[in-house]
Amino acid sequence: MNSKMADWPIGQKILGIVLLLGVVSAAIAGTGVFSVDRLVRSADDLGNSADEIRLGARFNAEVMALSQVEYHLAADPGQVSALQPQIEKLEGEARELLDAATADSSGEGRRQLAEIDGAFGDYMKALESVVAVAGKAGKVELTAEQRSVLSAVQDSQKEVALLHEKAAAYVDFVEAHSR
Repeated sequence: MNSKMADWPIGQKILGIVLLLGVVSAAIAGTGVFSVDRLVRSADDLGNSADEIRLGARFNAEVMALSQVEYHLAADPGQVSALQPQIEKLEGEARELLDAATADSSGEGRRQLAEIDGAFGDYMKALESVVAVAGKAGKVELTAEQRSVLSAVQDSQKEVALLHEKAAAYVDFVEAHSR
């Protein structure tokens, strides 16, 4: 083979080397394009996962807030009419988050979200029962110690509300800057 290559004119040798370099360059470029495509798909998957995690965290926060309202009713059943709008608002927000997560999911995720939806429906029925019992109980007479504890809890709720507001602002900031 060497003797045949030696017989080639210099122009053909240069052309052969240029073609060989072109083939190697095309292979490198193809590998790069394939790798970048995989990287973009991985980044998209990561972004979708982050969105799902945020929806789940917000849903969980709404459920925790509903549970907190439930404890307020237990402590002072006379607040039923004042807390009912908050319950409805929190339930609506939780339902919107669950619906958004379900719309973006498939397969096992959708199945798990269906289970969560069922459990949320069961919890809301239980909460309705708590509201009904609290409504029947009406205003109860608390002892001085109970009033003292209730007052301390109500005072701490200002701090919880501020903490929740700051945490929500941080989540909003992260969401705004992650797009």
